[in-house]
Amino acid sequence: MSSSVPPIGVFWDIENCSVPRWKSALSIVQAIRDSLFADHREVEFMCVCDTSKENKDIIQELNAAQV
Repeated sequence: MSSSVPPIGVFWDIENCSVPRWKSALSIVQAIRDSLFADHREVEFMCVCDTSKENKDIIQELNAAQV
C-alpha cells in the first residue's frame, strides 16, 4: 500500500462502548475495519479496558484480531 494513503487509527474504550451480548468482538472489529479503513491505512487499532473485569472470550477475540 502506498504511503500516500492517509493513515487512520482507532481508539476504542470498550467499557463505555461494549460489545453487545449477541455479537462477537471479532465481528465488531471487522465492521470497523471495513467501514473506516477502506481508503486509509491502519496504523493503530487500540482497545482500552480492565482485562481483569472484561469477559475472557472478548479479550481472546481482540487479541486474535490484533487489537
